[in-house]
Amino acid sequence: MTKSFFERYWIFLYIALYLPLAYLIYGHARLLDDNYIYLQYARHFIEHGEFSFNLGEKSYAFTSPLWQIIYIIFFYFIRSEYIAPFLSLSFAVATIFFCYFTFKSLLKEKLLLLPVIIIISFDPIFIKHIFNGMETTFASFLTYLILLGAIITGKIKNEFSLGLVLGLFILVRPESLILSLLTLVYFLLSGRMKLKGLVKITLSTLVVCLPWFLFAYFYFGKILPDTFGAKGGDYPLGASIFKNIFDVLKIFGGNYIALFMISLFSINKFTSFYKGDKLKYFLFFMIVVSYVLFYSLVISNETIYARYLFIPAHVIILFFILFINNISIPLSSLKIKYYLAAFLMIITSIFYSRLDKQLVENTKVIQNKVISWVMENTPQNSYISFGIIGEVGYKTQRRIFDPQGLLNRDISHYNISGRIADYYHLKKPDYLINVPETTVNKLRQYADIELKKEFVSDSRSLLRQFISSHSSTDTLRIYKLIWLN
Repeated sequence: MTKSFFERYWIFLYIALYLPLAYLIYGHARLLDDNYIYLQYARHFIEHGEFSFNLGEKSYAFTSPLWQIIYIIFFYFIRSEYIAPFLSLSFAVATIFFCYFTFKSLLKEKLLLLPVIIIISFDPIFIKHIFNGMETTFASFLTYLILLGAIITGKIKNEFSLGLVLGLFILVRPESLILSLLTLVYFLLSGRMKLKGLVKITLSTLVVCLPWFLFAYFYFGKILPDTFGAKGGDYPLGASIFKNIFDVLKIFGGNYIALFMISLFSINKFTSFYKGDKLKYFLFFMIVVSYVLFYSLVISNETIYARYLFIPAHVIILFFILFINNISIPLSSLKIKYYLAAFLMIITSIFYSRLDKQLVENTKVIQNKVISWVMENTPQNSYISFGIIGEVGYKTQRRIFDPQGLLNRDISHYNISGRIADYYHLKKPDYLINVPETTVNKLRQYADIELKKEFVSDSRSLLRQFISSHSSTDTLRIYKLIWLN
């Protein structure tokens, strides 16, 4: 009876052990600047009934409408920053449970279930976002729900329910439209869905999405959030494509090198790989390629981060699991490969978390210094230019001028034409924080500029600090502007 009880409920013990271990590895990944943007919008909507970051200025600076709505609901009852990590942690647990119950019926050999769950839950991109309050774990849950529930096991058999999931997914991350469309194409090509079913899915998806799109159009005057334009949509297509592809290769190669290597050692059985559902594996390939191309072409005003690639990352994990499971190798060899992959995945997460921890802590120190200085030395009605808008705006409640364009979309045209100083002159912020010196010098023809404060930080990564004794510092400067006209 004891053995049977453990076999049935070991996943609960796993979660109980996993969460503190995850916290030890990535507990430093506290709230990001994006979280404070969501919190600021939630506060202003509840207290003033408007979607705005700066009071009285409508703006669409949040990427995920559904995540913002969830923030508003929770913030209404609990006025605390801790709702952010609570939400991301909750969806992380839901993801693990869903993967467990799905693979429980999918895997014939139950001893392989534990390493599979470890591989999924210790995925570096997944575990990194458990405690930082971003919508990544919610989107992870929906990604696995579509890939495992709909495509692999076919558990979502009702077209309306699948459309509901796709609609929610699009409201969580707009670029999930890529996965949604590829899923529908797969169903059509595989014969699992007729045109009538496609119409049902499309209608139920629109029932979920259309109300928000209509609201966004009439309220903000646009359907897509300004984050899309600010991060590259307003800039020439493919301007940073080679750099972006290189960054993607670094992310995938660094986080999933163990999976690639183990797959490579199984390549002698590659022919049996094609005895299964060729179309399914081709779909997985197209998902990864489509997202890599999309981000590489569009992103030009920001670096591609790992959290942008969480959807193709989950596909790589599933691809590895299914590939190893479907090739004709002895069970003993299969167990070795799975447990080795699980062990290496844990090691990878620990390694990258140590590098990430130092960068996060350095950034946090400077951010706290800036916030303290602003609160102590600027009037409440100050208009402050700072690229990291979320935490400064939320904690100081000053009006924020955003040089990236999340709050002021039209700045991108000035950036492209090289007239950014003209835009500053047009908006007339009172303080400049960490603005490039070239821009500051151009502004001297329009304003009297006084240096108010400097913060110096070590800009080297943890690895560079370890191997090099040479100092490398960044100086963050705060200027006060008195406009001449």
